[in-house]
Amino acid sequence: MYSDEQIKEWFKTLERFDWYYAMSDDHSVWQAGEKASENLDNLCKEHPVVARMRQDWSNYMFNGEPWGTEKPAKPVVEDYLGKDS
Repeated sequence: MYSDEQIKEWFKTLERFDWYYAMSDDHSVWQAGEKASENLDNLCKEHPVVARMRQDWSNYMFNGEPWGTEKPAKPVVEDYLGKDS
């Protein structure tokens, strides 16, 4: 079980993540995004709850009108608090 504080910290990291870094024309933005994405990959391997939060954020960020799909609800940290993994 993870502490609520740890879940909140990971959630904020995902909330602030530059989900569209790969679309940047600025190579330094792309490099920073790649490094941040690698760090998230490592967190996801170690902590299943981070993987779930990342998937939920990804679904939220890459769905909706621009993609011709229904936009899911924005993730909220309360959905992950008090969960076993």
